[in-house]
Amino acid sequence: MTDFITFEYDRAKLEAQAQRRGFSTIQDYLTDLIEWDLVYLEEEEKEGVETVDVAAHLREAIRDVKEGRTYPIESLWDRVEDDDN
Repeated sequence: MTDFITFEYDRAKLEAQAQRRGFSTIQDYLTDLIEWDLVYLEEEEKEGVETVDVAAHLREAIRDVKEGRTYPIESLWDRVEDDDN
């Protein structure tokens, strides 16, 4: 079966990166990246690292601004200093 890259990315860039990392093919390189990612995620789960939904946090921040729940920048630094103590 022939594999195709189905996303918009320059094949030459992928080939160059694969060679730079010591892989002879793009498929070997991408397979290794996926396997590494799975191992990394398993380690995060074991260590209890929490995944953050950045998009949800941004939506919440935009909602806060629209509803007037904002703080002066000066108070941000006070809060950061309080967290350090």
